Amino acid sequence: VELKRYDEHCHNEKESRTIKELRIYEEYADRLFYKNSTCALFAPGMMEMLMEMVNLKRVIIVGCCTDICIQNFAIALRNFFDELNMDIDIIVPKNAVELI
Repeated sequence: VELKRYDEHCHNEKESRTIKELRIYEEYADRLFYKNSTCALFAPGMMEMLMEMVNLKRVIIVGCCTDICIQNFAIALRNFFDELNMDIDIIVPKNAVELI
């Protein structure tokens, strides 16, 4: 449904691949989330995983489409943490997103 509103994006191997600077961390990932909307918070299992992380202090968001996916995730994540009284920093580094 999302592609009715936006041009096709991140649906081929090249566009959805992790950037080379972060690929070294993929081997440490113990979970992988697949999203079907512009907001990763609603990917199956994401909210549950965040609530399990009792020592979580900060979330760093990287990616492309700062005006769509990054923004939607950051705002929803902030609201999610606020609702649960979780004092967690959300960081979006300029050099790890595509500024639009």
